[in-house]
Amino acid sequence: MDTRTLADSIITQVTAREAAARYGYAPNRQGFICCPFHGEKTPSLKLRNNERGFVCFGCGQKGSVIDFIGKLFDLNFIESCRKINADFGLNLPIDQPETQADREHSLRMQREREAARKQKRKAENEYWLALDIFRLFDVWYQNNQPQTQDEPWSELFMIGLRWRSIAKFNLEEKTWAMLKH
Repeated sequence: MDTRTLADSIITQVTAREAAARYGYAPNRQGFICCPFHGEKTPSLKLRNNERGFVCFGCGQKGSVIDFIGKLFDLNFIESCRKINADFGLNLPIDQPETQADREHSLRMQREREAARKQKRKAENEYWLALDIFRLFDVWYQNNQPQTQDEPWSELFMIGLRWRSIAKFNLEEKTWAMLKH
């Protein structure tokens, strides 16, 4: 089993909150514990269930459940995976040789991750383009507003007025698309 597939398998099965509780740390309702990586009296380490990781707002340590166990017990990646595998009874084939099916699965997963990264980059690029367009029309609108009611409307003001709301709608769509990825 390759390391990426191994990490994905562990991260999807064990949360950082479960791991912390297993090793004697009792998170509060918000998922905070006192950070074991630096001395403190007030909990500053957040155990995130959705992202299956942790972040300490005191010392800046962060990572996945594998990183948490590795830092907690001073283990490297494979040793952390072995510990989690054994302690949580995951029965993952960590030390078994890779089969052709494992390699094919790994390649398929790698292609899926690359496709997801490309979609995310595309969504981000579309967001930034939509933001630039909105800003352009907003600047035209803001900078060319008539100062009095009798003053004629400039062409840039009319273009900004006409296209700003459309650009804002497009920007909101691109924002949601980017957040979805």
